[in-house]
Amino acid sequence: MKAEPAGSFPAANLVRAAASPMSSMSKFRQLLSLPWLEKTQRISEFYWSLKTRLYYRLFWGHIGKRSKLIQPMRLRNVHNIYIGDNVLINRYAFLLTLNEAKENALTPRITIGDGCVIGHMNHITCTQEVKIGENVLTADRVYISDHSHNFSDTSIPIMHQGVVSKRGVSIGSGSWIGENVVILSCSIVSSGPTPLC
Repeated sequence: MKAEPAGSFPAANLVRAAASPMSSMSKFRQLLSLPWLEKTQRISEFYWSLKTRLYYRLFWGHIGKRSKLIQPMRLRNVHNIYIGDNVLINRYAFLLTLNEAKENALTPRITIGDGCVIGHMNHITCTQEVKIGENVLTADRVYISDHSHNFSDTSIPIMHQGVVSKRGVSIGSGSWIGENVVILSCSIVSSGPTPLC
């Protein structure tokens, strides 16, 4: 057997070292070496990661592995929301499904695919279906909804007329939704960038 030079490792050891996760002690040392602000941010993110895994998972339709929901603003009917693996939903998200009491009404469903990153203050609601493909990136303050307020009768305040929806929303895998974008009912956002020039 050929001897390895001093200070070097066999290739097999390098592969094992790269594949093995960082030990708890080395993660802790790394945390201690960070500036104070970054320490508190990491601790906060760890808290929300645990809350997602141990608490939210009990009530949602599905929450995938290594997905994290950070400090949501409002959640409603989350049993109709399905989140894939490795999804990050940033602070102040507003996620809800509305069950309309109509005959033959579909059960509303929000689906967020694997690897998505949902920006801060995103507002995602549905009465039918909102489907977000894999690896979709949304910026901050994005509004996605498959319904709107009914305003057909001018003698009744809009807030008392309920909501209307023609069809769901579909956002293709790999899409990027920029800041302050509004996506409404019957919208289909295709995958990847579309050249306009």
